[in-house]
Amino acid sequence: MKTASSVGEPFDKMGKVEYYVVVSDHHMPGKGGLQFLKELRYKGNHISFVLFSGEDKDEIKIEASCFGADRYFNKICSLETGYGDLSKGIESAKERAKRNRS
Repeated sequence: MKTASSVGEPFDKMGKVEYYVVVSDHHMPGKGGLQFLKELRYKGNHISFVLFSGEDKDEIKIEASCFGADRYFNKICSLETGYGDLSKGIESAKERAKRNRS
């Protein structure tokens, strides 16, 4: 697992190492998660993408889905539930990505 503190960093890292899943927060410094997703897709990168947000708005879910996000998780719940669901969603996206690459 690798982390990045801004949207620009992952593009450099993704060219050097193979990843199965990107997990992005909706709100980040500079560009947000949806912009990150749009840029990935525009560049032809179809890596599994999980968006994690503190907002439970249908328009965010719809836009994420339209641009090819695999999953959308909401942080507005108990930590146990939110991060448990996120963890399961990441594992599911990772397994799907591995199957698709075989």
